[in-house]
Amino acid sequence: MKQKIISLITLVIFISSSNISKTNSTNNQKIINIKKERKNAKIL
Repeated sequence: MKQKIISLITLVIFISSSNISKTNSTNNQKIINIKKERKNAKIL
């Protein structure tokens, strides 16, 4: 029983951490896009 609980907790942590990394990568992409737009605006 204890082993099941531990594996369940590990699974939850794994899923949540993978979700966090996904949101981080999308946020980084947004930041990169904003920087590109600023550069384009300066050129114009």
